[in-house]
Amino acid sequence: MNDNIEATRGAGAVLDPQRAIAEATQRRDACATVLHSLSALGKEDDQLLDAVQNGHLSARAKLGKVYKVVDAFNEATRQFVACREGCSACCKIAVSITLPEAQALAAQTGRKMVAPTRAIRRRDDAFTGTPCPFLENNQCSAYKVRPFVCRKHVSFATNAHWCEAPQCYEHDFPMAEPHGAVLAHQEIAKQSSLRGFADIRDFFPD
Repeated sequence: MNDNIEATRGAGAVLDPQRAIAEATQRRDACATVLHSLSALGKEDDQLLDAVQNGHLSARAKLGKVYKVVDAFNEATRQFVACREGCSACCKIAVSITLPEAQALAAQTGRKMVAPTRAIRRRDDAFTGTPCPFLENNQCSAYKVRPFVCRKHVSFATNAHWCEAPQCYEHDFPMAEPHGAVLAHQEIAKQSSLRGFADIRDFFPD
């Protein structure tokens, strides 16, 4: 990590949005340089959509392939992002998941799942401030089987202030995500009986 990024990490809350976005962009660009050097990871990401479309695998196995890539992506980005254990700002916004992911959550936790009969599209701010049903004491109680959207979400801001409402909707911060994994995950959603997504709270309303 370069000195500027390390200094930014310890600088405390940066409440000026333009300065915060500029610093986040610096961190994202430094992260992109590291990711570009990981050619094997990039190749695996590029091959994911074909594996999901044409591979004779169960939905759970397909998700496993997607998770493997996004987890490696997160490991490479760790030094550049604000996300840390105990931060739960992104657990109090909309969390769109697939039916196979909901089934995995139910199997892992024993919680009763209610399967919607169709995909449900929610506004981005539909669940602002409403904790995920698996959030306990600012910790994910289902971390091992957390959905794709939770795995891929990272913040290049220096602190959680910009991840919280309303400022998370008011400013566009730089993001990064494994493109092939995103497309493969969308394909898994299309292949399920739901043929799309619903919010985690639609599957687990209690």
